[in-house]
Amino acid sequence: MRRKLAALALCTLVAPAVAFILLWWPLRANGLGTSADFISFYGAGRMVREGQRQEVYDYEHQLSIQKQFTTHSDVLPFIHPPFEVWIFALLALFPFSTAFSIWTFCNLSILGLVFFLLHPHSGSLGTRERLFLLAASFYPALTTILQGQDSFIVLLAYVLAYINLKERRDFMAGCALALGRVKFQVVVPFAIIFLLAKRVRFVSGFLSAGALLTLISLFLSGFTGLWRYARFLLQMNAPGHETAHIYAAAMPNWRGVTYLFLAGRVPTPLLTAIVLSASALLIVWTSLKLRKAVQLTERGFDLQFALLVSVALMTSYYIFLHDLSPIILVAFLALNRLGWERDKLLLALPLVLLYIIGLIISSFGLREFSLEAVPVSCVIMITAWQLRRDRGGTEEKMGHLGV
Repeated sequence: MRRKLAALALCTLVAPAVAFILLWWPLRANGLGTSADFISFYGAGRMVREGQRQEVYDYEHQLSIQKQFTTHSDVLPFIHPPFEVWIFALLALFPFSTAFSIWTFCNLSILGLVFFLLHPHSGSLGTRERLFLLAASFYPALTTILQGQDSFIVLLAYVLAYINLKERRDFMAGCALALGRVKFQVVVPFAIIFLLAKRVRFVSGFLSAGALLTLISLFLSGFTGLWRYARFLLQMNAPGHETAHIYAAAMPNWRGVTYLFLAGRVPTPLLTAIVLSASALLIVWTSLKLRKAVQLTERGFDLQFALLVSVALMTSYYIFLHDLSPIILVAFLALNRLGWERDKLLLALPLVLLYIIGLIISSFGLREFSLEAVPVSCVIMITAWQLRRDRGGTEEKMGHLGV
């Protein structure tokens, strides 16, 4: 027990402190969040502390409050659910730069907790695999930290769901995934796959925990606040409400790739129909594979979960580079379970490509991170192919993704 507590402290306190010191220069070079997404979080927290909780989702109020502590030229709207804003209300007790530093340390601690939780499942993860894992996760993780985003919470939700599913605790797995509702668009496709696969206990857990979070939001902001939140999401791209960071071709998913190559060439309604149709087909296909997975080897279980997370990311309607943070779990599971030579090399190539594409786009000051959807789509195809081979294997059946 002492050894486990020491390992937990190392991962969530000591290592984050060292990482924070190493990151101090790039954080300072980026103005300690003065041009980061954290502006929207801090602004929402300030509004709550000043008794303006009903105006948290009012565009003009967000703009006015952000002008009080930043010179950022564009308003960065707070588009997260009400239950999360109270985290940032606590951070708003501090000056902006101090709050950003505290939140950065919290992000590093969450990342450390993720690796602490995954360590018991990393039996065959050697030095080469760790390097490929670093390549795949570099830009999503770095962007999350520099932007002061909360995407590591979604990563943690997926990790907890993975562990609980593996221990045959479907209801608790669904509850754990509901934690990812801070970015509901990244976890809802995953839940829909389980719904179509008739995984009742998992879906019940997701809905139960989600209902609790909704009640917390209702208690904090009232019906008016929830209504304004829903209306704000719908009006986010309406004329007069556009923001510079909402750029479809920057989204590393199927929507982003579609807009990158077809925007301006086909009508917008047709673009939307293409994206929704392709996403729906992929979700249905994945749910059918899940229903057929009555029992899997432990290797097959991990590959199946990696497939499900990858599909959820690609079919999410609204994500940016930092929202790809769950790819850390995908890379971990796939690299940990595939043998070397051809199988692992096939997977390693798209993981390295994630880094190369990110490096090129960043180096040239471009925004078309939608191209990152290409290697993630390759991961989907490779893991699906490996799963098909796994069903014919003779390993001991240990997985519990199937019913």
